[in-house]
Amino acid sequence: MKNPLITIVVLLLLSAGSSAQEVMTMRPYVRAGLNLTPPSLEDLSYSGDMPGAEIIRNPLSVGAGVQFSLQRSGLEFGMDVGATTMFVNTVRYDQGVGVSNYVDEEYSVYLLAFLQKPLGENFFIQGGLGPHICPWNYEYYYESVNYTDSYEDYSGVGVSLGLMLGLGTEVPLSQKASFFLLGKLDGIFRYGIMLPLTVNAGLSIDL
Repeated sequence: MKNPLITIVVLLLLSAGSSAQEVMTMRPYVRAGLNLTPPSLEDLSYSGDMPGAEIIRNPLSVGAGVQFSLQRSGLEFGMDVGATTMFVNTVRYDQGVGVSNYVDEEYSVYLLAFLQKPLGENFFIQGGLGPHICPWNYEYYYESVNYTDSYEDYSGVGVSLGLMLGLGTEVPLSQKASFFLLGKLDGIFRYGIMLPLTVNAGLSIDL
């Protein structure tokens, strides 16, 4: 385990209980879906009157991650580590002599502790919580044929608490590997609350 992040996660999982009767599982996955509640213009601090402005919202949530878990007494205790896009919001305002463009985009890097409980033989439910580290970027540029163009760019990082609820299944491929599928709803307490709903698919490997 040369990767420091993997080593830290494994050590956290090992602290969940004694090593007896435990099975460690790794689930690398990709995720795709929609942010059901992207921020409004007011949430993003837009002000002023821009009649006829074109608003383009891209609420796609696309990313990848990996889960590490320990199984004990029929339950799994784990960590879900990943990164995803959250939204891209573009406002274009044509002033006649030029076009002003305002672009807000945000991402999330998350570290969620979760508990997994089986539902029958083929399905399971996950619930968890943890921090979302959210890099954001704001870009403004003005385009005009007759006047000098202008450009501004700002960026930063926010941290917000998040909850997670998922329903999944695993289809065996071999003795130690399965196809992993999880429908997951994240609740991120940012701009009120954002609700990315995603499908997560990958492999479940017993280590």
